[in-house]
Amino acid sequence: MTSGSNQPDHTDPVADPGTVNKMETEWKRVIDQPAEHLTITNARSPAGTLTITVTGDLDRETMTKFRRHLAGVVDGHRDGDLDLNLSAVDFCDLAGLRTLQALDQATDGHHQVRITAASPAVDALLQLCRIPTLLAYTPSTSPHEH
Repeated sequence: MTSGSNQPDHTDPVADPGTVNKMETEWKRVIDQPAEHLTITNARSPAGTLTITVTGDLDRETMTKFRRHLAGVVDGHRDGDLDLNLSAVDFCDLAGLRTLQALDQATDGHHQVRITAASPAVDALLQLCRIPTLLAYTPSTSPHEH
């Protein structure tokens, strides 16, 4: 309310129904569209090995980005091996696992693709799915081995 008046003060966001509606709409948009939590970096060693480091989630929401990145790397990297560092993966679901399995099956003989490190989340998924080895990586049997 403005001083000396019974009229609502429209500069107060709580008193302005338009502002409240805009805030509700923005909040709903944020909730309905979760952020993709995935970062992928590449580093090439002097010997020609390309290390792809993945940070974040390997799940249904991030698979398109991950697959595109891998396809671009595999197409552009004809010599040397590809190492996947998954030690900073916070979450991996079956979509992530299927993508890794597809990469394992798609190796064309030009280079070896291997997982060089994995997080407890990746290890747990491999153990739950009873996958003893994937891309030359064997999950630890104890969470304390990392």
